Amino acid sequence: MVLVVKSYLSAFHARRKGSVAKKPYSPILGKIFQCHWTLPNDTEENTKLVSERPVPWVSKNTVTFVADQISHHPPISAFYVEYFNKKIQFTAHVWAKSKFLGMSIGVHNIGQGCVSCLDYDEHYILTFLNGYGRSILTWSWVKLGGECCINCSKQARVQISSSILNPSMWARSTKLLLRFFSPSDKKSFCSTEGEWNGVMYAKYATWENTSFADTKKLPVIKKKVMKLEDQNK
Repeated sequence: MVLVVKSYLSAFHARRKGSVAKKPYSPILGKIFQCHWTLPNDTEENTKLVSERPVPWVSKNTVTFVADQISHHPPISAFYVEYFNKKIQFTAHVWAKSKFLGMSIGVHNIGQGCVSCLDYDEHYILTFLNGYGRSILTWSWVKLGGECCINCSKQARVQISSSILNPSMWARSTKLLLRFFSPSDKKSFCSTEGEWNGVMYAKYATWENTSFADTKKLPVIKKKVMKLEDQNK
């Protein structure tokens, strides 16, 4: 459970570095988007291709991603992520409901996903935090907001909520609050808080405090997309 939550929270800090925004993925029905991330420390065994998987031109030590637009109204996207070596799968569907807030835009993510650890027969059902683009006409930045939950019947339940460190709407820092619950307990055995794009600290029921995740030390691996004319070869 802890590793799943770490992976979920540490995924939000990676974003574009440049000041010019590119047009996002805007599919039509029937179109599929495929990409992959090649992880470091490849061995000779890991370089073998997995031709029977959804993205057949990648190796075993690769995280693959497949997305498809399954509905136009509402615009629902479905995607599948797989890490072959660790036998980890992630399936999800989501659609965004936007709201204009004057100088800001709020995007409410509606849907859910499932992380499956096949070696342990564990399945984690999760929902998504909302996103907010602040100061869209000047120097814009992104915040997280709302609440989400990660639940596994075998492990634990995690409630995640966000709050602004500074009550001003112009504050750029957002603090995430997490509480871990055992399946049969109503009292949390661990709580975590920190910034989604900074450092998060964990506090256990034994009063032990430790660093939970530090996104500033995590490497950012760029995705790779094969040219369209080469995908059908």
